[in-house]
Amino acid sequence: MQMRNHDLASSLDEFGLSTYEAKAYLTLLGRGSLSASELAYHSNLPRTKVYSTLARLSKKGLIVITQHKPLVCSAVPPDDAFGELLTEQENRINDMKSTIARLEKISEESNKINGVQEQRFLMLAPSSILVTLNELILGAKEEIACATDSWGLRILSQCKNAMIKSIVDKKNVKILVSKNCIDNDILPSVPDGASVKIGHFTYTLFMFDRSTIVIVDSNNGKGAMFRAMDFLTNLHGRIFDMAWVNGTDASFLMPVSKELGK
Repeated sequence: MQMRNHDLASSLDEFGLSTYEAKAYLTLLGRGSLSASELAYHSNLPRTKVYSTLARLSKKGLIVITQHKPLVCSAVPPDDAFGELLTEQENRINDMKSTIARLEKISEESNKINGVQEQRFLMLAPSSILVTLNELILGAKEEIACATDSWGLRILSQCKNAMIKSIVDKKNVKILVSKNCIDNDILPSVPDGASVKIGHFTYTLFMFDRSTIVIVDSNNGKGAMFRAMDFLTNLHGRIFDMAWVNGTDASFLMPVSKELGK
């Protein structure tokens, strides 16, 4: 109990109470009405400080003096004692929030005027790449475009079921495979119906309906997802289109059954 009161006394510092004032208020709150001498005894206040401390507490509206000779006082209930102060603090915080919101608006308008626009992206841990890609593949409406190195090809192979469903649903699936993957054992497992080319691309990219992009770092397996960011989607789209046009048809790398089926 003594330790808890000590912590409370320290907390009352936030309300502008001195150490003596906090001790006196807590003692009166816990014990009810006390005379000045009783208060000094129970709160361990120096007798020379009791009257001045009580005078300050009375002025702050935290105690009520119920008798003057001898001096007897009691604590005002916390809700009544600190309610107004709490309301003032809450209003102050709301005003600060409002000010920050207005400053943010000014900053945003300034960025628009100066041609600066903040863009956000979502970092993907290696463990979440497959889940995210499968969802995006199934959620694509018209087109899925992939540019992969050996690591990206491995990721793509683990999304095979989603890719097959997208092909069955008549989505346009393009897969641009790095020249370094020509001898990759995974390449022949690319689903029938996907357009596959060999080309030059320096990173692994997955693009969905030209509006959502996932880029994967082959060194650590981490990824980044960008949504509806015109500049980036257009830029990566143009890079992919250029590499696709200059790519080489990869049907000769597919199993004979796939070639005959075309």
